[in-house]
Order: sequence, then C-alpha cells, then structure tokens
Amino acid sequence: MMLPQSLQSVLPSFLFKHFQPQTAILNTRPVGGGDINTAVCIETSQGRLFLKYNDASRFPGMFEAEARGLGLLRATQSVGIPGVIGTGSDGVFDFLVMEYVEPGPRSHLVLERFGKCLAEMHRMSSGYFGLDHSNYMGSLPQINTPASKWTDFFRDCRLRAMLKPAYDRGFFEREILKAFENLYNRLEDMIPPEPPSLLHGDLWAGNFMASWNEEPFLIDPAVCFGHREADLAMTRLFGGFGEAFYASYQDSFPLEKGWESRMDVFNLYPLLVHVNLFGSGYVGSVKQIIQRFR
Repeated sequence: MMLPQSLQSVLPSFLFKHFQPQTAILNTRPVGGGDINTAVCIETSQGRLFLKYNDASRFPGMFEAEARGLGLLRATQSVGIPGVIGTGSDGVFDFLVMEYVEPGPRSHLVLERFGKCLAEMHRMSSGYFGLDHSNYMGSLPQINTPASKWTDFFRDCRLRAMLKPAYDRGFFEREILKAFENLYNRLEDMIPPEPPSLLHGDLWAGNFMASWNEEPFLIDPAVCFGHREADLAMTRLFGGFGEAFYASYQDSFPLEKGWESRMDVFNLYPLLVHVNLFGSGYVGSVKQIIQRFR
C-alpha cells in the first residue's frame, strides 16, 4: 500500500532520529485496524515496525496519550506490550510507531499465561482512582479526574460522563436518568472496596493478541487506576476469553465473591461508549441492565 505523500516525506527523518543509521523503508502493507486509525506494517532495513495514523485535526493528543498508557502497562513487566518508538505529525496526520508483534494462535497455554499476567498487572496500584491525564476510549475523550473512592470515580468520570451525551442526543428518556440515579445511590453497597489497580481499560478480545511464541500481548489501552473487576467484566462483554484465562486469573489474584453478578453494572460504561459511538443498536443492552434500578 502507498502511504500518504505527507507521511512519506517525514517518516525517513523520524526513523533516522530514533535509529540513527539511515533506515530505509522497503515495503508497507495494511494490517487490521479500526474506523479511527489506519494501521500499517512497515518493512524497514531495521526490521518490521507497526505504524498507525489518523486525521491530526480530529483526535488531538490521542497517540501521545496512548503511548503514555502503553508505557504504564509496560513498566509493570507483567504482560507483553509493544515497545513504543515514538509519536509524530506531518501536519495532516498524527502517527504512532511501535514494535511490530508477529501474531500467533490464541492457544490454551496463551490464555492461561494471560490470566496470570493480567493478575500481576492489576497488582500495580496508586494512591487514587483515575489518572494524572485524560486519554481516549475509542475515539471519545475519556476523563480521568483522580478520586479517592472508586464509586465516585465510576459514577462521575465513567457513567455520568457517557450518559449525558447519549441523553442529549435522544437515546434515553428521563426515566432512564432516574434509574441511573438509583444505581448511583447503591454503588457503595454493591461494589466491594479494593485498592486501585492499573487497568487496561478497553479489554475486549480485539485488544488482546498472542505472539508467534505464545506470549500474551495487550494493545490499544484506555488506562486508568480503577477497580479490577471493570477489566474482567469487559472481557466478557463481547464473547469472553475462555475458562483457562479466568481460572488462571483466580488462582493468581482471587476476586471478591459475587464478581460475576456485578459484571453488568461495570459494563454499563463500555455499553454507553458504544451508544455514543455507534448509536441505537446498543441502547437496548443498557436499558436491560439499568431497568433493575428503576
């Protein structure tokens, strides 16, 4: 595939800055990406690299925030995280260059390893819930204002932050707002307190991959310090990761009793995100959960 001309003009100097010897771009080919970014494997004289880019005017600071999130996850030394080469812009496109991870099959062994690795990652803690900077959840800005209690952070920076734009666009009636208020009043009784854990934040199956040598890797984070059940809940939202993963996690860092019964409440956040991104197709799932609190 041909990269945009503006990117072709800046990438050689970008790569030279990070690798010093002159780095020739030998070939480029598209790889799996989403609606937000274009993803490319770059064959260079220094080896394979992963590039993704998007419209510089639409998502300011997205790749810088992603790079910081990947750095936080990588610093735990618990699970595979592609190394970040750097971020840049040509004035038209912003871009992120990373280590290329050769994909492999999601075997039983990979899932077992991933459960243990995620549990270890969740042991990284902080003195607060949230983060010292905002980032993105998909293409939506994600506010991470620090809070001392998870229930306050979850209510204000997650549920309310996504419910308001969905309501303003006409996806929900006032009765749904009242049901959410009832839920907010019950959060402290429902969710057992835990210290903040470093979360991936967008842990669906598409953001987990296996390398060629059966090591688990995580990509595309929306990190914050939060309640670890939020990560576990999202793994079940679009199909689950298999029982080997959950058993391995439980052996390494057992969850509080009843965690599976709380998954729907935690998943209200990603479902509201999907309402705001993709529209009415996800409204019914939100209503099915929140009607319990009318």
